[in-house]
Amino acid sequence: VLLNEFLPAPQTLFTIEWVELYNPTGAYLNVGGMWVDDLNAGGGAPRQIPADTILAPGGYYVMEMVNYLNNTGDDVRLLGTDGATLFDTYTYGSTVYDRSFCRIPNGGAWTSNCTATKGLPNQ
Repeated sequence: VLLNEFLPAPQTLFTIEWVELYNPTGAYLNVGGMWVDDLNAGGGAPRQIPADTILAPGGYYVMEMVNYLNNTGDDVRLLGTDGATLFDTYTYGSTVYDRSFCRIPNGGAWTSNCTATKGLPNQ
């Protein structure tokens, strides 16, 4: 499972921050108990994905949060169920309101200033 897109600075299109995971495999994946975090050993408290959250092949999971990601730069990290094993991470600089950071195509290379596509294929 990969971090696929996140919106750190919602303003008009969305009213809440979110982080999207993507399953690039052909198998169903249980991501329940994994963690979404920002700065290592700092920032906000890690957020745990609810137990038995299943991602279908090519599917998405979106975690919403309020005032979690910084608009001036931060890390977005996907941690294992132990809260320590790093599965994926992305560090970003300053943000633009209502624009996301995303992988194009889904699971591909990171880019900034994306049109936000929460829970949908990235464009």
